[in-house]
Amino acid sequence: MRKLFLLKTSLSFILFMVFGFSTACNQPKQSNTPPPVLTPVFDDAEYEQILQLHEKLMSSFSPNWQEREADPELYPEYYGGVFIRDEDGKFVILVIGNAEQHKQELAKILETDDFDIETVQYSYRQMFEVINKIEDFMTNPAIPDEHIFLQNFTGAFIDDMSNRVVVMLLSTDDTIVNVFRKEISDSKVVIFGEGNLMDY
Repeated sequence: MRKLFLLKTSLSFILFMVFGFSTACNQPKQSNTPPPVLTPVFDDAEYEQILQLHEKLMSSFSPNWQEREADPELYPEYYGGVFIRDEDGKFVILVIGNAEQHKQELAKILETDDFDIETVQYSYRQMFEVINKIEDFMTNPAIPDEHIFLQNFTGAFIDDMSNRVVVMLLSTDDTIVNVFRKEISDSKVVIFGEGNLMDY
């Protein structure tokens, strides 16, 4: 059976990972001293505010965005993703084009200017088009299970912060990468990582 591991990340999952990673990193080593009090990355109010901003943003694209999340046509051509900045917990929206213009337009949609804008090269449409091509290839019954890409593929996901689709392979040998470029997508939005998906 083929393993299809395409991670289409929701903001709530990102927040969960931020909380979990912070807690794990702050776990004390075995000692006789009492553990320190851990400071969460976000308090409850900040967590709720970020979720509300994300919900407003996505709902402005489509009222049924959760059902269409993997549909490239859901996303405006200017939209490049979102992330939460580590340093200050700020909600950051990635855009293509004029940052100030998009900031003003998005502030009206979100009814606040308590977010930041950063410009990127690739849109979510472009990235999801690649994800869908990978999915089509993986689920194509005409492709034999012994295909070199299928034998080496461990997962793929959109990395908003790097503005790339990351394709994880057991080996990033040129032969395998060239097969992907030729048979699936030669988009420059793709970067390759070696190992299992959770190693990234």
